[in-house]
Amino acid sequence: MVALFRSAYADTSVTLYGLIDTGIGYAKVDGVQTDPVTGARSSFKGSRIGMTNGRTAGSRWGLRGKEDLGDGLYAVFRLESGFNSTDGLSNQGGRLFGREATLGFGSVNWGEVRLGRQYNVASRLFTAMFGPKFGGFTQLNTGAGLRKHPCQVDIG
Repeated sequence: MVALFRSAYADTSVTLYGLIDTGIGYAKVDGVQTDPVTGARSSFKGSRIGMTNGRTAGSRWGLRGKEDLGDGLYAVFRLESGFNSTDGLSNQGGRLFGREATLGFGSVNWGEVRLGRQYNVASRLFTAMFGPKFGGFTQLNTGAGLRKHPCQVDIG
């Protein structure tokens, strides 16, 4: 009796990745406000310097993986979580994998389908065109969201 065995080998890859997007911000306020009801004038003057979060792409960490199922078929997943680099708290309403949580199947010949929470088509297109350092649609943020943090120093 002759026995033939066919060995199957599935190529699996899981990657842990992340990005910390933080910086130093400076905001200055110098102006006068007139109350429309009373006509009283108030002047504001001050500045603040401190740590900022998510100026370009947003801090994140995640897991992504691909499992070869054989015959050109494969399964993929991605779990991505956003966080605030100034205090470490989760973003996206506190959801652990609020940025992206997908499961999909694909074929070398037919393409891929993914289900779950994922980025929109425009984000995927621009990332494909400009590379992973594109960072989304917040490239031109200049001081938005600057808030006082224990690491910040008031000037003036």
